[in-house]
Amino acid sequence: MNLRTLLACPVASLVFPRPGARPLLSIIAVALGALAQPTLAREPGPIQPSTPSSTPMAAMPAAAPAAFEPSEHWYVLELLGQRAGHARAWSILRDGNIVTGMDMNMEVKRGRDSVKISMNTEFVETPDGTPVSTRKVMNTGTSEQVEEGRFTAEGITITNTQGKVTRTRTAPRPEGEWLTPDAARRQIADALRRGDQTINTRTLDPSSGTKVLTISRKILERTTAEALGRTVPAVKWESVVDTFGGLKAVELVAPDTGVPIRTEMNMGFLKMTMIQADRDLARSRLSPPELLNSTLVIPTGKIDDPRTPKRRTYVLRAKEGDLPDLPSSPTQQVQRLDATSARVTVDPGAVDAAPAELLADPASLAPLLDSSVSLRADDPEVAAFAADAIKRLPPEATDEDKAERLRRRVHSFIENKDFSVGFATASETVRTRTGDCTEHAVLLAAALRSAKIPARVVSGLVYLYFPDAKREVFGFHMWAQALVRTPEGPRWIHLDATLPDTAYDGTHIALSLSNLNDDDTQNFLVTLAPIIGRLAIEIEETAAAEPAEPAATPAPSQDRAP
Repeated sequence: MNLRTLLACPVASLVFPRPGARPLLSIIAVALGALAQPTLAREPGPIQPSTPSSTPMAAMPAAAPAAFEPSEHWYVLELLGQRAGHARAWSILRDGNIVTGMDMNMEVKRGRDSVKISMNTEFVETPDGTPVSTRKVMNTGTSEQVEEGRFTAEGITITNTQGKVTRTRTAPRPEGEWLTPDAARRQIADALRRGDQTINTRTLDPSSGTKVLTISRKILERTTAEALGRTVPAVKWESVVDTFGGLKAVELVAPDTGVPIRTEMNMGFLKMTMIQADRDLARSRLSPPELLNSTLVIPTGKIDDPRTPKRRTYVLRAKEGDLPDLPSSPTQQVQRLDATSARVTVDPGAVDAAPAELLADPASLAPLLDSSVSLRADDPEVAAFAADAIKRLPPEATDEDKAERLRRRVHSFIENKDFSVGFATASETVRTRTGDCTEHAVLLAAALRSAKIPARVVSGLVYLYFPDAKREVFGFHMWAQALVRTPEGPRWIHLDATLPDTAYDGTHIALSLSNLNDDDTQNFLVTLAPIIGRLAIEIEETAAAEPAEPAATPAPSQDRAP
């Protein structure tokens, strides 16, 4: 199987934060932004502590600092010990409001291709801590995406723009009590002045959409750090960001303001470091790290005829830490062996039955049919693509017939099958006809939804021959699932649009499921991060797949809730 035909998704393609899909580098970028933004300006003022509440509220009002001073801090960004980009954290006064922002630029290599990623955010608030607006501009190698939010009495009006496509929706204000970025910055500075050993903040950062971030900081010691060629006093603390699956970072910060001097975090195999620098050093020549080969899994054993629909059994083991829970269903049966390992049997001939009432429940189906930033089923060009693909099918065509026709059309439609795209949306892909497995999956899922077939995506692994390694490997991959009607009842089917002839085979190992809706993807991608680059696979058994009778109810699995 040619690599350009069956594309194994590297980490840089699998997980980027955008409104709806956040690949791994962007999750780290969002986390760095969340950690840095509340600690930008200099003059702390009084602030009331943030305490959780179940009552929906606006941001907590806070007294403004006696004298606000604009600030700017530059940082070198390192990935795997190599200079991969830079960041600038800043705060200014604009029209009487306080504006805090973070600009990040990174570059990585995926094989011979380079991917550039940029994210620029700003949060506008009044001096007393009342939120006004947010803005995020994201570019992952294709067209620019802009997300703007404006706080109103009814909620947050969010407008997403990508090229000529604009989508507006209203989201509720975050529940509970939370602080705007500058108010949170003052809370942190106040706590440092008092000598608190733990500092917890609940704040909203534009890079993470409308979700409130809870960041817990535990002070480890008071020490010194190297910053801008000088040795300066510093506080060393451990930060935990709840939204990112408990992602931890160790930071050295200024003892009076909490401004980051050095931040280190690990997500799976990927070590990210942010180091304070001057502008020229931060923007100096890059040495982008190569991320594709590091994510490949060289298994123990070999699979003959991988594209044939045979039942196959594997043992998956986390080399470090625990193995996350994996999706379990008739087509993928998971037997937990211990905290670090599980036996996984993939049976392409099994039937993934779904509850009969699912198709009759609009509320349950909505997340599988709605348009989102990543899956714009209502984009006129996506809708035209889907309609054209199935228009010649006979009237008696089934959902399975339509799904297979759409799968084949996506495969032939995407002409430029390469790694140059970070993570494109369906709207981008239908216009550029470029991408790897993630672009195949999102365009197929959006086209299925446009055809009124509920759909989601699967992130996992697939077996293929990789030329650089000169052998067969498991590479990170993405494909689609459709919920189709059959005479026996609804069932899930797997649809891999990167394959020309086979929709699904026994070498597809699912690691996580997602509807790719606007507020859904971040958490599911975080579950993958700890095992990327840290997974071992033993090929245990291969057998002919035997079609199974549909079950009356599906086996216990992550498929219960769409």
